[in-house]
Amino acid sequence: MTDPLTKMSFTTAGAALGIVSTGISYFLLIYYNQVLGLSPSLTGLAMMIALVVDAVSDPLVGRWSDRVKHRLGRRHPFLFLSTVPVAITFYFLWAVPEAIRADEGSLFMYLVGLIISLRICLTMYAVPFSALTPELAPGYEDRTALLNYQNSSGWFVGALFMVLMYAIWLADTPEYPDGMGILRADGYVEAALVESIFLIILLGFAAWGTARYIPQLASPPDRAGSLFRMFEESVETLKDRNFLAMALSGILGAAAAGIGTSLWVYLQSYFWMMDAEQISTLLMVTIIASITAFITVPIVTRGRDKKPVLIITSVISLLVALVPIFLMTQGMFFERGSDEMFYALLVREIFWSTTLVMGGTLTSSLMADIVDARAAETGRREEGLVFSVQSFVGKCASGIGIFSAGIALALISFPAETDPASIPVEITNNLGYIYILALVLFSATSIAALLAVQLDRKEHEANLKRLKTG
Repeated sequence: MTDPLTKMSFTTAGAALGIVSTGISYFLLIYYNQVLGLSPSLTGLAMMIALVVDAVSDPLVGRWSDRVKHRLGRRHPFLFLSTVPVAITFYFLWAVPEAIRADEGSLFMYLVGLIISLRICLTMYAVPFSALTPELAPGYEDRTALLNYQNSSGWFVGALFMVLMYAIWLADTPEYPDGMGILRADGYVEAALVESIFLIILLGFAAWGTARYIPQLASPPDRAGSLFRMFEESVETLKDRNFLAMALSGILGAAAAGIGTSLWVYLQSYFWMMDAEQISTLLMVTIIASITAFITVPIVTRGRDKKPVLIITSVISLLVALVPIFLMTQGMFFERGSDEMFYALLVREIFWSTTLVMGGTLTSSLMADIVDARAAETGRREEGLVFSVQSFVGKCASGIGIFSAGIALALISFPAETDPASIPVEITNNLGYIYILALVLFSATSIAALLAVQLDRKEHEANLKRLKTG
């Protein structure tokens, strides 16, 4: 069992990553498109360019952290060096100079530069920190419990800041009434400043809280070998069947999640016709869901294999997300804007968010099991390399998601800087249709990929025995 300080460190790291993920996934598209006037296709293109850079930087950082020799160990030099840069780049992603806002080309290049910088800084922290998991929590259920703290806190704090966004920074004002508070540029910048301060505190604490384990953590190999040999070993690991199945499932699932989060604000404001107060209330329910997931995960996983639990959870999540939207497009749901509709969506949000948090925890725990399976087979500790894919998958959520969402908005000719009440119902229904289509396409294939994973509790325990006996 892990001690309280380790749990708190994973909790604070999850909270920090939740702040960044929430900001980018939920608000970046609507901020650059509706507020700053950058076309949705260019916003999505910027995210895809950053994703290409991530495809190279994530495994490089992961492999580097597996082999670096330093008095602070393999992981912690990265954690301490990247904490402040993550906060700075996150702040300037939103604090765009006025001169740059005035020109779309300059705004596009600014977004590309800042999002790439933030992604690289985030990789330098997230990959090495995630790589600590297999060593700090070797047990089949222990690591799920530890990651439950991280993922649940990420959702909790992310949802909390979303509530604050709508309650404070994007609240309706006399200048921006009736749900138009989402167009307040100053609100996004003020929120980013507060969030950046929290990022430094949370990431710094997580690095400090795990630093005492440095003497107990595995050391890099004495001989790093040639660059070609390192490449061969990396390819060998990345070709592992279980790893490939989890990576494919993760990327497809992240794309679905990214589309969902990128269009979430659009759906609440334009499809469901909610005002800022209602959206804030809906987000309060999401906070409850993160607690529900934290309680539920150990109950549903105790004595069970993770894969079937993850598959069932993913199917439930997809159905809960899409059924109300489909019913509304067919005129079979409660009247748009009614109290009945709002209360029904509150209940739906609890179940949906709970399953999403649970899915993230189980996925990370399965990736940690794959690390041990590879170590038992090859004798190499490659946590950084394996979890670099987990980091990349998370970024796919915003990269592919925002790109796809931007294309989707362009396809249905969704207007910019528009009062929600003035948009024709045909366009809002098209928004619902394209949301359903995208999530079904990506989520169904993601769930299908999980079927190829062949790693259960019994095999994991056998791998741990092999590692102990050398």
